[in-house]
Amino acid sequence: MLKEFLDEWCNFAYVMLVFGQNFQVISILTLAGSISHDKNLVLEEAFNQNMLGVFIVANILTGLVNLSVDTLSASPLAAFMILVAYTFTLCMLAGLAQFSGVRIKFW
Repeated sequence: MLKEFLDEWCNFAYVMLVFGQNFQVISILTLAGSISHDKNLVLEEAFNQNMLGVFIVANILTGLVNLSVDTLSASPLAAFMILVAYTFTLCMLAGLAQFSGVRIKFW
């Protein structure tokens, strides 16, 4: 009986923790969305113009990372450097496509 009671309260604490974290993320995103910008950023415009291409390149980069690096045994520094290189590469390719006038948008 006591074990069931403790299990229920542990589950309740976990649910409240997850609820609080989700509420915090939603609040931050709502606040960020309510601050309007008169003009889009260049990188944001590059991603908006080539969403399909960026999605495909991101999937290919993810596959390359998973095939070439043992991510489960990577050190925190190596994992961080992989993420930085991944993000930089994706942003550079989107920016170069925008600069070159490549537009993959069908609507």
